[in-house]
Amino acid sequence: TPEIPILLRVLSTTLPALIEQLAAKPAAKPVKLLVIDTLTELFHSHARVSTATLSQRSKSLNEISALLHSIASKYQIAVLVLNEVMDVMDRDPSADPDDSYDLVYRDQAQFFNRADSIPGERRKEASMGLVWANQINARIMLSRTERLRHLEDTEHRKRKRRRVEDQSSSNDQLTRIRRLSVVFNHVASPQSLDYIVTDEGIATLPETAEFDPPPPPMAPAVVPANPLAVR
Repeated sequence: TPEIPILLRVLSTTLPALIEQLAAKPAAKPVKLLVIDTLTELFHSHARVSTATLSQRSKSLNEISALLHSIASKYQIAVLVLNEVMDVMDRDPSADPDDSYDLVYRDQAQFFNRADSIPGERRKEASMGLVWANQINARIMLSRTERLRHLEDTEHRKRKRRRVEDQSSSNDQLTRIRRLSVVFNHVASPQSLDYIVTDEGIATLPETAEFDPPPPPMAPAVVPANPLAVR
């Protein structure tokens, strides 16, 4: 799309010039964070998917990643790239008997595209596939769960004061629990936590025994029925 060359020009020329210009002014605040919201929008297309389009997308992602890594390293700033998620379609393993000895992408994607710390979290996975996953240092998944939590008493009173008189109060004291999961990163093991969003900001919640985090997924090991039939 035309927006991709524009982004490449901004990252290669416009943004570095702005960062250096602000750094040269003692009274100016330096750039410390770069946010791209969202990178996936640039790759939405109604064109038919082909080998050529996939190759061009991979090339563009590699070019964007190289520029972002260069900016982060040279100017010591953090880079946050927002992505989108897709629904995960579980398939019956018996439907593909010929894949029993192959390293199938849909089986490996759970290690870098999905979180699986609570039931239902693995129903979504990150977009842009393995090409983009290979370019990033960390992946964080944010999701809204089906769980609700009663707010603390101080927050109850604040919400009640703002409540409209004719509005039902049955759910006024409940707030939606959200989940943050670090799928992978280059400095620590994957972690997850619950948090809530209130009028006062974001607050983390202590872990409960309701959902014990599952053990880290292990790569599937396939033992062929015939030891000599290895391919």
